[in-house]
Amino acid sequence: MTQQNLEQKLYTALNHAAPNDLQSVLSRCNERKGIVIPMTKNKSRSSLHIAALTAACFALVVAGGALYHHHQISTVSSIVSLDVNPSIQLTLNQKSRVLGAVSLNQEAE
Repeated sequence: MTQQNLEQKLYTALNHAAPNDLQSVLSRCNERKGIVIPMTKNKSRSSLHIAALTAACFALVVAGGALYHHHQISTVSSIVSLDVNPSIQLTLNQKSRVLGAVSLNQEAE
C-alpha cells in the first residue's frame, strides 16, 4: 500500500465517520432561538446524603491512618540490653527511636 492509497483511505474513512451536517444543526438551533431554560439550584436529598457519606468515609480514612501511624510509633520493635556497669535496658520502635529505658542495677539508677 502506497502513501497516497493510505491517505485516500483515511480521508474516505473520516468523511464517513463524521459527516458534515452543519446546515441541519443550525436549522435546529434556529427553531429553539429565544427559548429560555431556567437554571435553578436544586440539590436533591440523595446528593446531600452522598456528600455526607463521602465526608464520613474520608474522616474514617484519616482517623484510621492516624491510629495506624500512632501504633507504628509506639509499638516496641526491639529490646537492647547493655550489661556493662551500669546495666540499662532500652526499648526501641521500628524507626530505632527509644521508647523507654529501664535501669537494671543500682549504678544505672
